Amino acid sequence: MARPLERVANITDKKWRWKVAVKLQHKWSVLSNNKENFEMVVWCDIHVIVPHLYRHTFDSVLVVNETYTIANFQVQLTDMLFKPSAHKYLIKFTSGTKVGDRNMHQIQDKSHKVTPLVDIITGKWNKDRLIDVIGVVEEIGYTQSQVGGKKQQFNFPRNNTINCTLWEVYAMQFANFIQQQNDTSIPVVVLIQYAKVKEESGKYPLSVTNTCNVTKLSINDDLELIQQFAKRSRIETSGGETFASLGCSNCIVLFRCVGDFNSAIVVEAVLFPESNKDMNSRFLSAN
Repeated sequence: MARPLERVANITDKKWRWKVAVKLQHKWSVLSNNKENFEMVVWCDIHVIVPHLYRHTFDSVLVVNETYTIANFQVQLTDMLFKPSAHKYLIKFTSGTKVGDRNMHQIQDKSHKVTPLVDIITGKWNKDRLIDVIGVVEEIGYTQSQVGGKKQQFNFPRNNTINCTLWEVYAMQFANFIQQQNDTSIPVVVLIQYAKVKEESGKYPLSVTNTCNVTKLSINDDLELIQQFAKRSRIETSGGETFASLGCSNCIVLFRCVGDFNSAIVVEAVLFPESNKDMNSRFLSAN
């Protein structure tokens, strides 16, 4: 007799013969000790690690937005400093893990739970969790060429703002979008999923930043949340000519949130030369 499916919410480390139906929500690669593995968040909301040893077996099989049955895996407490899931435990694939029943389950997409910026400012967010934030580009605040691959700090005499730093590929993604933008009258809505909040420390202010590779950046994408947010936006966007120097520079961009997210966010997009890749990796790991 086939084992029945169990609820993801009920997963604990008390046994390993679990069998659950999931929908793959997000997937990213991780390089550790010169070995590449991949990790995922599956719905209903649990973090999954596929070690290097099993990467080639499962990487091409597991596709974002598709559903599966996953059985026989290791369960362990999650001890990450910033967790991509609210679940107390995570799933780790082993030699006995089975994946099947592709797209045989009806599982709804995870609803976006955007953290209002006012909650970040007032400290009302889960401090061990990666969060989602959304905003509309209002204006360019500052640009400066990157010198020596070191991060520059800036102060903004502006109330209710959060410093948000976009690094490397995320900064380039944002810069490329702005440079290719044809109609500057259309609000630019940015959704940052799995963002990290860094608390104020000494001269460093409260800030939001991307992780090395977990973060997902969406800019004016055809997502319901972004489209609804754009309709509510009352912000007039800046002219495109201001962005001409974005190719290899720091870019400070102001985001204003409207409606239920009534606050503002400052984004510092930091672009590093390719030659500084090793140093960048060490800096991002440390942050």
